[in-house]
Amino acid sequence: MPDPTTLRDSTQFVLPAEVLDGFRDDLDEQFTLTFFEVDASGRGSGQRESTDATGATGGSGEPREGEQEDASDETDRNDGYVRVIGSPVEIKAASEFLSRHGVSVR
Repeated sequence: MPDPTTLRDSTQFVLPAEVLDGFRDDLDEQFTLTFFEVDASGRGSGQRESTDATGATGGSGEPREGEQEDASDETDRNDGYVRVIGSPVEIKAASEFLSRHGVSVR
């Protein structure tokens, strides 16, 4: 039976949100991935953004009607991490894309 850690490593990686900021749109366009914001402990913050095969994005993280977003919300979001989840093929390709642009995924 395969080791669960190996399977997890082939279907996701975690990067600081600030590192991913400049590449998130490109990753959205080129790969089918789900982005899940987490804190330093790896726990989800409830902000999730996913893309489908067409690149359409859901759960943009924009405030809902009646909610207000202040500067501290943006700071909190940028201090966290983003778990990038996808199929092994998509994760490998996204990792190679980021590596070509100077971002170490391992």
